[in-house]
Amino acid sequence: LTFTANQNMEVAEWAFHLGGSGQYTPQDCFPEGTVISFDNMSLVDLTSDENDYPEQEVWQRADILTNQLGYFSGRAKRATLLTDSDKETEFQLKDASGSSVYSGKTKIFGFDEDSGDNVQVIDFTDFTGEGTFYLETSDGAQSREFNIGGSSEYSSMLYDSLNYFYQNRSGIPIESQFISSGDTSALARAAGHPTDMAEIEQTWGYSGTSGSIDVTGGWYDAGDHGKYVVNGGFSLWMMQNQYETAVKYGFEDVYADGTMLIPECSNSYPDLLDEARWEMEWMFSMIVDSGEYEGMVYHKAHDEKWTALGIAPADDDMKRIVKPPTTAATLNFAACAAQASRLWKGIDDDFSKKCLEAAERSYEAAKAHPDMLAPLDESIGGGAYGDTDVEDEFYWAAMELFITTGNEDYYDETTDSQFFLDVPTTLGGGESVDTVGSFDWGNTALLGTFSAALNPDSFDKGDVEIIGDAFAKAADHYIEMEENQGYGVPYGQSTLSYNDSDKGYIWGSNSFVADNSIVMAYSYLLSGDEKYLDGAIGGMDYLLGRNAMDYSYVTGYGTHTTENPHYRYWANQVDAAFPKAPCGVMAGGPNSGMQDPWVQGSGWKKG
Repeated sequence: LTFTANQNMEVAEWAFHLGGSGQYTPQDCFPEGTVISFDNMSLVDLTSDENDYPEQEVWQRADILTNQLGYFSGRAKRATLLTDSDKETEFQLKDASGSSVYSGKTKIFGFDEDSGDNVQVIDFTDFTGEGTFYLETSDGAQSREFNIGGSSEYSSMLYDSLNYFYQNRSGIPIESQFISSGDTSALARAAGHPTDMAEIEQTWGYSGTSGSIDVTGGWYDAGDHGKYVVNGGFSLWMMQNQYETAVKYGFEDVYADGTMLIPECSNSYPDLLDEARWEMEWMFSMIVDSGEYEGMVYHKAHDEKWTALGIAPADDDMKRIVKPPTTAATLNFAACAAQASRLWKGIDDDFSKKCLEAAERSYEAAKAHPDMLAPLDESIGGGAYGDTDVEDEFYWAAMELFITTGNEDYYDETTDSQFFLDVPTTLGGGESVDTVGSFDWGNTALLGTFSAALNPDSFDKGDVEIIGDAFAKAADHYIEMEENQGYGVPYGQSTLSYNDSDKGYIWGSNSFVADNSIVMAYSYLLSGDEKYLDGAIGGMDYLLGRNAMDYSYVTGYGTHTTENPHYRYWANQVDAAFPKAPCGVMAGGPNSGMQDPWVQGSGWKKG
């Protein structure tokens, strides 16, 4: 068909109106079973090549998969070779000029079940030189170039990753001067929900609160405009734990005032605590302030319906709602506030006192209402973040309160818990069934034990030994997993979710790789055994390119990196008027459940 368009347009599409029986077609045009197919369709501009579709270069997976960002000169260095050979293969490490600087033989691994690849492992740990290199085998397989050296690239990634939180602040304009990477002018945006009034819903079988509350501030969730206590609180706790770890081991200057690009970078407070405080302050707005449920905390706030991709927070005019208070959210707040109290003591004593008073009040409210539970399937307009078992949250909150106050009553409550000083390697709470992991937003018990590990003076010698042994046992488990995986990943297949009994990599699998690596890092800090440090680095290697996808899952860091994470505002792939994501954003990773709507719309099916 040849035709002349009568108007200019940015996008053209095919549209076929195929009739069935109905208002305009009294008979059924296409009997049941009719199959209509289209093949090799194109729309071609015959007048010029100006508008021809630019074919993207097809990415070819490298023969050897490596950490694309770089290896540390004095630490473990491993890569994965794709090969069907059942014999050892000679390899060489070559510098940028092609000269060999190290050689060795691969270790036969064989079939890697998770990826479906046949692989061998290349270990060049013994090489301690620095520079730019690549790997090559005797039969011509090559890796991409990578660096071996120090930590400068990782330091850059650290600060870009932390800048993610500033860029996800709700209630204030995001200014280009505080954006650390990417197209800073495009990433800057007007304030989203500068006054965030949300209507309280009564949908979970109990009432007692009604009307609207002001929930201005806080961080948006990972890509949508919701704000969730149990997930935002988990991120808040991790950030505060990051600072407490730095103080414990003497590197808090990394997070001192002026080290991060945030509006508060010259207020004399540590920048990392400043960013955490943005979320902590918001969580106060989620507290029920009177009535039967005084001290309890609302579970989440978000739009009445899901927003689409390509919407700036400032342009989101949908009705805002708040879900009822829950025991999980209340204990999450109590734990984070108790932790914040001890970190702010001596820095801002008034805020420290405010946090502790609220933490103790909310903890008592949770004990008075232990069964206000968020359902697992409440995901209209926002993530469900359901949790029907809160014993882990009770342990976590009690442990944080004991460490902060020294009150033995809180300690006694922790000893009654099945989670007391335990470091699990399988999770079964929240939305998890048998996840290969030690903690996440729905399984928070280990967070209390992390804090205990950082505060040994609060415990007797026996408890301290139990903590060290528990971390070592879990870390040994993850190191064993790395050794039995073709890509050295401290993670494996699990039941996909509470409502999907299939096995595979669950939603957000990369978070478990990172979190399991944190367990190994803690074991290194507690024991000084460097095998645990190398185990944690192995998890980082996977996230940064030594994986079956040949992807660095962190935007801007590596030779083939994530570019288009699922995100409402960083939606350049959908609409060129929106920016691409900044650097330092980690993708959720492989997901066997196919929950992502983009994947579903592409026609992929499980299996």
